[in-house]
Amino acid sequence: MVRSLGDVPSQSLQAPHAPVPWNRAMLTWGVSSTVIGSLLTWGAAQFALAPDDGTDAAGMAAMSFGMMGIPALVAGVTLVGYAVWRRFRAPRRPRAPGWQHDPWSEAPLRYWDGQMWTESSLID
Repeated sequence: MVRSLGDVPSQSLQAPHAPVPWNRAMLTWGVSSTVIGSLLTWGAAQFALAPDDGTDAAGMAAMSFGMMGIPALVAGVTLVGYAVWRRFRAPRRPRAPGWQHDPWSEAPLRYWDGQMWTESSLID
């Protein structure tokens, strides 16, 4: 840990431009939920458009499929949108070497040596 701005940075660490692992999992769950929600909503529409056979079975099935499908569809689209938004707002590489905002938020500042983030960080 660095105690002052004059301390020389020690070893370099890999820059954090790769997406966080849970971002990929969120995207996978979002796509899966969107597909399942779409299929359930399509099933609800099929039951709702079925010819009336004198019972409420088709209507109840349509309502059940719709009540499961629409929230799954909304959740899936929300998760995909959030995962994409997080991916494109990932920290960018600074151009000039020097003390920069810490991309890992472990300290207020971390040293960028021009190619990689270093292990050195400034602690208040």
